[in-house]
Amino acid sequence: MEETTLMLPGPERLFGVQWAADGKGWFVSVGRVITTGGPDLCYLMYLDRKGSATVLARSPSESLYAVPSPDGRHVAFPEMKIRSNVYLVQGL
Repeated sequence: MEETTLMLPGPERLFGVQWAADGKGWFVSVGRVITTGGPDLCYLMYLDRKGSATVLARSPSESLYAVPSPDGRHVAFPEMKIRSNVYLVQGL
């Protein structure tokens, strides 16, 4: 198979690449940095062999990635959600 270089449209950080089950493309996790503290938005895209990208999901988390099913009919994209609570304690 011939080697090909594909350019992604606009992302600044590549977090991960996963082959699609049918071998016709990749699921790519990328981030766009707007502030110096890290990526402000993570995108999960499908990239075909011609370089066409389709955004599948957006998240403020860096942990967005794809898990394709073996039959190629489904894809899961787990995302880590951090939940926290704030408590106000009076009288301390």
